[in-house]
Formats: sequence, C-alpha cells, structure tokens
Amino acid sequence: MSDIKDLVHYIVHKCSENPAELGTIRLYKTLWFADVSAYHATGESITGEKYIKQPLGPVPQRIYPALGDLVREEKIRITEPDQEGAPRLYRSLTDPDTSSLSDDDRQCVDLALRDMLSLSAKEASQITHDEVWEAANMEEEMPLYATLGESAEITPEMEHWAQEMELALAQHGSNSHD
Repeated sequence: MSDIKDLVHYIVHKCSENPAELGTIRLYKTLWFADVSAYHATGESITGEKYIKQPLGPVPQRIYPALGDLVREEKIRITEPDQEGAPRLYRSLTDPDTSSLSDDDRQCVDLALRDMLSLSAKEASQITHDEVWEAANMEEEMPLYATLGESAEITPEMEHWAQEMELALAQHGSNSHD
C-alpha cells in the first residue's frame, strides 16, 4: 500500500508541464478513481484512504495533512488562483519517490489521471455524483466496497416476486403463532 503523499506527489509531477490542467478537483477525483480501480482489481486500494462525501464529490480523508507535509518538505508548491474560477496550481519541485507504487498502481493512476484530464473540473466532479455518493450523508465515508454494487432497474417481475415473498412470510408468521 502506498502512502497518499507519494501518490499525490506522483500525480502532481505527471502534470508538471501544465500545472493548470490539474487543479484540486481533478487531483481528488484522480485519487478516487485510481483507488476504486485498484479496489475492483485486487480488493485493496492503492492508498488505504477513506473517502469522505463533500459537495463536489469524494475527498481523501488525509489529503490536507498530506498536502501540508509535501509543501513543508519542499516537494510541491501550491499556488492559490489569482482570479476567481481558476484552478489552484500544484507544482512538483522534486522527482517523486515511486518506490512504494507497483506497476499496477502506476497504471491505475495514469489511466485515472488521463480520464480526469479529459474532463472539465465540473464534469470530473459530476461523474462522482453516483449512487455511492447519493447514498452517503455529507461528511460521511464513501466506502470503496460500495462501488462494487451495480444499480439495477426494478422490473415488474421483481416487484411481483417481492410481493409473493412478503405474503408468504406474513402467512408463515401468522401460522407460527397458532
């Protein structure tokens, strides 16, 4: 399992040539989708992070301390936007330590980053507003295992089966008290 700091530094470094394309939303969503992808493939996330529901989507629980450490360690610089609506700029100041990242981890991250960079920040945020996000309360954990379920349409056949089961259980319950 990788430290979230190593993964954040890796992502920021991958965007070194154009830091304006990353921004906070795409950074957080890259982490989310990389961890979800790894979890689906192996049953474990890359970072071991818990993700918390926020208005713009899932946020890694320990992201703020990780970013603070990276800045203090002079591995990255974060520049606040000079105009409203512009992204926060993340710049890598050193090469990242990737020794804790497996080839599979890097592949998950690279694919998630590629996908996030192809979207606007708004689109990246919106695609995380799925069933898992909807099911969680604000500030509540969005567990990765919840992403394993598939949503299914309730068909008339399923409704009929559920009604029959409910009736059978009700009859069984009334018979057991005789």
